[in-house]
Amino acid sequence: MNEKDRETLLKTVIDVRLEEKYFNAKNIDWETLPEEEYLAILDIITSSINLNVFEKAEQPLLVVRDTRAQIKELLGKRTKYNNSELIKWAKETLDRIGKLCPQIRKEKKAAPPTNDPRKKLEASKAINKRTLEIFEKYKKDPAELFKQLEQLIERKGESMNLVNVATILYNFSNMIDVPRELLTKITDLIDQKRENMGEQETSTALYGLKNLGPESVPPELTEAIGKKLEQSSEAFGPIGIGNSLYGLQNLNSKAVSPRLLKELLKRIEANPEELNSFAIANGLYGIIELQDMPEARKIQENLCEHIELLRDLPISKGEIMYLVQVFHYNERRVPIWLNRKYEKCLVQEPDEPTPHEMTAATFFRRLYRGESIRTNHYVDGIELDIFFPERKINIETDGYYHATRGLRDQRRDNYLEKNYGIKTIRIPCSKDIEEFFEHLKTVDLEIA
Repeated sequence: MNEKDRETLLKTVIDVRLEEKYFNAKNIDWETLPEEEYLAILDIITSSINLNVFEKAEQPLLVVRDTRAQIKELLGKRTKYNNSELIKWAKETLDRIGKLCPQIRKEKKAAPPTNDPRKKLEASKAINKRTLEIFEKYKKDPAELFKQLEQLIERKGESMNLVNVATILYNFSNMIDVPRELLTKITDLIDQKRENMGEQETSTALYGLKNLGPESVPPELTEAIGKKLEQSSEAFGPIGIGNSLYGLQNLNSKAVSPRLLKELLKRIEANPEELNSFAIANGLYGIIELQDMPEARKIQENLCEHIELLRDLPISKGEIMYLVQVFHYNERRVPIWLNRKYEKCLVQEPDEPTPHEMTAATFFRRLYRGESIRTNHYVDGIELDIFFPERKINIETDGYYHATRGLRDQRRDNYLEKNYGIKTIRIPCSKDIEEFFEHLKTVDLEIA
């Protein structure tokens, strides 16, 4: 293959990964396919249709044939993969690239590529499977879980790719405490890898940090992710923007790298039309604690400016409440049109209380006869379960999911008390109604 043809081939490989069609296919698959299936498809494509593989290949056509074979094998296992937009894109792209590759000489049997994509894919899938097994088996024994993860990193670290690393981090999303030493080892692993981090790896990894505080997360971790993102030109969709920033919600400027925020800002500025209510609300919520960083303030300005993109679009009540809430948290003026939608929702779409809320409200109405008690009352987009307006006391009936929302709930309670003098009392819900009544009996509004 002469040098000119080779340059044309390599330029095509670069160009196809920057096509809008590729990013659209990724976004559709991310939203419609189960995560494990999406990652399996994405791993085949990113490990095969990339510049590094074709640069090293003595016979580029072999790469095309091997990738086609992998896709065919994948489709044979699960027919629903036929609906994957990424697979459709890959088939068309491989046809384009294949036409530029010289035919393999029959008299010379080409050696298989040294970096066999199939073997890499199988190794990656095996590591992800083992990771998920560890989280499932030891979910009630955190100490053993962390020990098993350290051993996995020691044994398989060299074989891991950044999808594997992101999978580990993502599974921390339901934890409120992870050893800093373990996250430091994961940071070292990211630094050792040559590949870049795209939208999926970045957003998956950062989302996993959403319940962790700065005492757990070393600043080197977000710096390492920022460096990998800096080396990538991949654009981000709304899910990538929203999840990446949302994962930073409990961190401060000591734990978050300015480099990371700069790279996320670039993605926001590059595709403002991609922003939706999810990306804007989650993004604004994620940077609440980072307002002492100029990069975070720029992100805030950008997201608030582009809220106007949503003015004429249909937005659900939940989205409206969330947007109003994060504007207040960020001490920003709520746009007039959004405030009108908010007030309209309060009148036309009142919430129905949950069984626990109804039980608690009935209990307190009998106990405090004649007092005004409101259920599902809203203040600045924040829902109050059972509100005593004269006493300025709010009672929250907390389901099991609040176990990992301590910092988020604390931020909410602090906001209500600081701005409105409303004190919040939290009662754990219980399936056992007698046990729930015992919790209700412990509430003394006179003392509160």
